[in-house]
Amino acid sequence: MQDNGELYTYVKKIGGSAHLLGLTYLNNPLIMIKKGNDALGGGILVTASIHAREYITSYLVCQLAQEYSLSYPIHFVPLLNPDGVFLARGGADTVADKKLRYELIDINGGRNFAL
Repeated sequence: MQDNGELYTYVKKIGGSAHLLGLTYLNNPLIMIKKGNDALGGGILVTASIHAREYITSYLVCQLAQEYSLSYPIHFVPLLNPDGVFLARGGADTVADKKLRYELIDINGGRNFAL
C-alpha cells in the first residue's frame, strides 16, 4: 500500500478534504478529494486513470482540483485504477506473487468495474 501522508497534506493545502473510498485488489487506497459546499446538494464527479496507461489524466485532475474555487460541490478521484497504473509504470514484476500477477494482467478494468 502506498503512503498517503503527502496526499492528505496536499489536499488540505488546496482547501479540500480527502476521503478513503476503499481499497483495491492490491490493497492500494482509492482516495476522493472533495471541494465546494456539500450543503448545496448535488455535485459533480471527476475521475481519472480509469485505464492503466492513461495516468497523465491524474495530473490534470489534481491541477483542476487545485484551481477550483467555486462553492458548487465537486468530487475528484484522481486515480481510479491505482493497481493498473502501478503495473503499467513499474511492470508486472512489481507484483511479487506470480499467480496474482497473471490474474491482474488478465483483468480488463475498462469492462470489469467489480474489482
